[in-house]
Amino acid sequence: MSYNSEALVLFIGLCFLPACFAGNYNLVKRKMKWTDAQSHCREEFSADLGSVHSEQDLSELRNIASSVTLEKIWLGLSLDVDSWSWSLEKDDFYVNKGAEFRMWKSNQPNNHGGQQNCARMNENGLWNDAFCLNPYTFVWTNLRMSKYS
Repeated sequence: MSYNSEALVLFIGLCFLPACFAGNYNLVKRKMKWTDAQSHCREEFSADLGSVHSEQDLSELRNIASSVTLEKIWLGLSLDVDSWSWSLEKDDFYVNKGAEFRMWKSNQPNNHGGQQNCARMNENGLWNDAFCLNPYTFVWTNLRMSKYS
């Protein structure tokens, strides 16, 4: 086998690792409260609730979500004191201000009643803040870069 062939085989083999699929979402159709969904992701998958940091990620997430029509889906975004932050806390994961990417629906977040501290994606792909105790399906990302892995 030539050097180029060996390099190609090595590259193809390496891209079966999770790192080659950054932004790959997995849907859990079981409905849970936000904190239970987050715990489930961390305990069962050594991952975290899905974080979205680009239009490309949002497009991929919409495709995944289309399999549960008319459902709302928890994202890994929550209100921490007075700012929204992603559940995946590893700062060096986000590039080009990806941690600041948001796709809020008009007039959202509104923190209705001071109790809407978690983010969900609606059927149309736009986001709302919501009561964390509501049960929704959720997504996790197979990025193994979280502080919990």
